Amino acid sequence: MNNLSLFLFAIAGISLTVGSFYLIFSAFASKEVRDYNAGKIPLPEQKVTCEIEDYDELQRRINKLKRELEDLERPDLTPCEYEPSDEDDEEEGGLVVRK
Repeated sequence: MNNLSLFLFAIAGISLTVGSFYLIFSAFASKEVRDYNAGKIPLPEQKVTCEIEDYDELQRRINKLKRELEDLERPDLTPCEYEPSDEDDEEEGGLVVRK
């Protein structure tokens, strides 16, 4: 049984290796790849569009959100030191664990 499983494993590995190389070489030999390599297929042009009205509206929204965030900052605490209070969690009763 041990020799049979090794033989089957080797056959499966060789088959997968041969199949993968076949797929790679057949893809390179396809008409689309040959046309691309020969320069017959042009590269797609990248279109960069920016509607000024949309950009201005987005920039106004960004500035508004920045102002709101600046209003919420507390100058006496750094962002890492601030933690919300846990008073609300205690009023709800907490978690009950039973065995």
